[in-house]
Amino acid sequence: MQLIVEHSILWLLLIIPLSAWVGWLLYFHKRPYEDWNDRLRFLLAVLRFVVIAVVGFLLLEPFLISLVNDTEKPKLVVFDDLSLSIDSNDRGIARQIISNNLEELESKYQIDFLRFGGNASADQIDPFQTNYEAVVGEVNERYYNQNVGAVVVSTDGVQTIGADPRYLSFNSGTSLFALALGDSAAKPDMQLTEVLNNRLVYFGNEFEVRVRYKTVKLKGDEAEIKLLKGTEVVASQRVSIADNEQSSELVFKLKATQVGLNRYSVLATEFDQEPNKTNNSAQFFVDVLDNRTKVLIVAKSPHPDVAAIRLAIESNDQYEVSTALAEDWDMNLENIDLVILHGLPTDANDLNKVKGIRDKKVPVLSVLTKGVSLLHFERMNLGLNIVSNRKNTDEAGAWINGSFNLFNPPKNPDLNRFPPLSVIFGDYKVTGETYAALNQRVGSIETDKPLLIFSELEGWKRAVLTGEGWWKWRLFDRMRNNGTWADQIMIKSAQYLALKQKRTRLNITSPEKLEEGNEVAFDAEFYNESYELNNEADIRLTLTDSNNKEFDFRFQNNGRAFRLSLGTLAAGDYKWTAEAQLDGERFTQTGEFLVNENKAEFVHLRADYDLITQWTALNNGRMFHPQQSDSLIKALLNLETAKPVIHTTKEWTSLVEWKSLAFLILLLISIEWFLRKFNGYY
Repeated sequence: MQLIVEHSILWLLLIIPLSAWVGWLLYFHKRPYEDWNDRLRFLLAVLRFVVIAVVGFLLLEPFLISLVNDTEKPKLVVFDDLSLSIDSNDRGIARQIISNNLEELESKYQIDFLRFGGNASADQIDPFQTNYEAVVGEVNERYYNQNVGAVVVSTDGVQTIGADPRYLSFNSGTSLFALALGDSAAKPDMQLTEVLNNRLVYFGNEFEVRVRYKTVKLKGDEAEIKLLKGTEVVASQRVSIADNEQSSELVFKLKATQVGLNRYSVLATEFDQEPNKTNNSAQFFVDVLDNRTKVLIVAKSPHPDVAAIRLAIESNDQYEVSTALAEDWDMNLENIDLVILHGLPTDANDLNKVKGIRDKKVPVLSVLTKGVSLLHFERMNLGLNIVSNRKNTDEAGAWINGSFNLFNPPKNPDLNRFPPLSVIFGDYKVTGETYAALNQRVGSIETDKPLLIFSELEGWKRAVLTGEGWWKWRLFDRMRNNGTWADQIMIKSAQYLALKQKRTRLNITSPEKLEEGNEVAFDAEFYNESYELNNEADIRLTLTDSNNKEFDFRFQNNGRAFRLSLGTLAAGDYKWTAEAQLDGERFTQTGEFLVNENKAEFVHLRADYDLITQWTALNNGRMFHPQQSDSLIKALLNLETAKPVIHTTKEWTSLVEWKSLAFLILLLISIEWFLRKFNGYY
């Protein structure tokens, strides 16, 4: 405990003598109150001295500093695996065991209960996957810089997504204990472990399908693996099982004969002795296209942006990209679905070369560089004009415009760390109806200047990227966990621009296929007679499931367009009919989609205790079985590394606020007044 004052302590050299002088002056100078004895005078002088000295001391604003110790118990974080591979009787067993010993454990720990599957949370979890990486990430993020004493995980050791937990670590260096669930004993099983196929194929081409399978305890049997398109068997192969455990791969060659999304099934022989037959079948999809979308990049000069943009777009097999320098380009736009201009136009000659893009209304994405002539760029009529006196450049990052809805830009929490692009400094003026997907960020300030902007004029789709240096983004993205955010932005931009839409008043964007457990969402746009966006229509959707049951929904207006989220749906085939009504007119659009059964949790039902044992050992812990719950509790209570942390803080208390001091002063003044009055003076 320490006493300090706000003002100089040297003031006491004046306050104390002054207080004593006032007491002496009042009761001893020239000996007033002659009928009083010296003892009474001295007592009254001391009382007056103390009152004045205390008040004077309080004027110095004294504070009392004391050290306060706060003891933080170590945290015990308990995770229950709620994925579908866990038997319903075992779900929540860790919470149950800890709760049964709660009073004993709470003497040492502060306990938190969480759950995990494909993600880790205290609330909603994805039961269709198991992800141990999510467990480690949740502890590292939720309990960052906190005292985590131990983590308990109940699971069967079968992971379907995420990084191998044996190569991950808890930031706090906590100990990991596991409750091993499931059965590790091998049972007869015919597993289709993986199906490898081309996602996109062109009409008339031949493509391969590779089926990987594994057999357990089926030695001496023979199996057949069939490929079906609908109900028709298009290929099959028989395999002989020579070992108790056998893994192999079969190759099938098929031909793309039907344009559109084709669904195939893989069926393996089901043996009577198999307890799990869910993994004997699988589905895959092949999107058969008429031809590739052709993209042409025309650049003023060689630039790393050109290569980066080309590689990004070509990562999607649907696109075929060619490049040309402006001086070598023959101005041929035949069969070109999208043109990307880089650093053009710089003068009238360049404008004459590229104006055919404007005249023929070929979708275009223009990437601005410092060398672009803003006067000739304005004549391209791309929906954006820039006024700049000296055409200086600035460094600008990006932020995602939340109101943009031409497509869904992927989110990126690290976007503010991306290297800045070089943008032209000036006044940006948009013309017509334009929509910014990305805006410029200068330092930490989010401006309204567009970085990636889209517009449409009489059916001509246009976009402008106002900065150069895209290659830096792509390189930075690759360096950070092999990210693909920059590629996705470029691909989605190309998809929107190159998409040849029919001029219909009602336009619905719907899923074609998705895995069970994912959100099913629809987007809708409605146009007036002049094909301008209109948000006044009433748009409804009727959904028909595999059992011919119908469900009615209504689209929500989000300002410019409409959106409808159906949440998650059960596996099956669905058909939909959308209907828009406005001023007595009725417009409809129909379609269908498939929710594919998610079997990831049923491919491997044999518990992997080796993984659990190694994972816990690498994190200073052990594996226990549920019947060893007493040993687990004992291990947690005796864990020496789980210790409380004492946080020491300084507590400042102003003596001016002490009511006891005010009472003391009042008491001393009252005693002095009483003695004076009792002895005949006031």
